Amino acid sequence: NPPPQYPVEALGRRTDAVVLLTFIVDEEGRVREETIRTLPSDRSRPLDPAIPSSAFERSATQAVRNYRYGPAEHLGCRVPALVQQPFVFSWQP
Repeated sequence: NPPPQYPVEALGRRTDAVVLLTFIVDEEGRVREETIRTLPSDRSRPLDPAIPSSAFERSATQAVRNYRYGPAEHLGCRVPALVQQPFVFSWQP
């Protein structure tokens, strides 16, 4: 799974951000799009207040839609699982 793209609107700002997403991974290892949510976190705001956190949230959400995971198992059967995953955005020229 490739990391999310650094948001275009933040490119000139050289800021870092962390986005914490929660979502359900189904029995096939795919993310159920309708379950993707951003969780509040003390680190979820970009360091530069001029950049909306929504730019980073959109990028993380777009990336996770295409991710594939190993499905969870319970008693030998594949089952849906709730996942929390942080996405770290670091400015690197």
